[in-house]
Amino acid sequence: MNKPYIKKRDVIVEIISYVFLLVAIIYGIVMACTIDGEVPTHWDLTGEVDGYGSPVNMLVLPLIMFFTNLIVSACIHLLSADKWNMPCKPKPGRELIILNDMVWMMVWIQFVIGLFTMIMTIGFFNFTVAIGSCVWMVILCFVFVFAGFFRTIKHNK
Repeated sequence: MNKPYIKKRDVIVEIISYVFLLVAIIYGIVMACTIDGEVPTHWDLTGEVDGYGSPVNMLVLPLIMFFTNLIVSACIHLLSADKWNMPCKPKPGRELIILNDMVWMMVWIQFVIGLFTMIMTIGFFNFTVAIGSCVWMVILCFVFVFAGFFRTIKHNK
């Protein structure tokens, strides 16, 4: 399936996101096997621990995020572009640019998800998770979504 709107740089960023996720999963497995007893599993808004559980529970985030990235990758690589929900209908002759903008946005969101997951997993096991980590991940996702959205509209003129 030839998809000229998927550039080499997009594939590289996507691969890096999977490397981050695999590091998180491997780190989580190693730590789950070496830590005895309970670990903090939830923090309240002030950063205080309000939930404890098995170290194996810490593998939930990396595994969910890994499957989330797989779904996004499937959308990019397996779905035809006419099935994508885009912010605007590409004007004739602008389709390739618009589709590349959408791929750019999706792979950078995958990158942020991978990086966030790796940092959070390491933080969980080192008991240094902070609310700020969640906040910056949400902000970065919004930045990439809106950057892709506005870039697409700009390129469609």
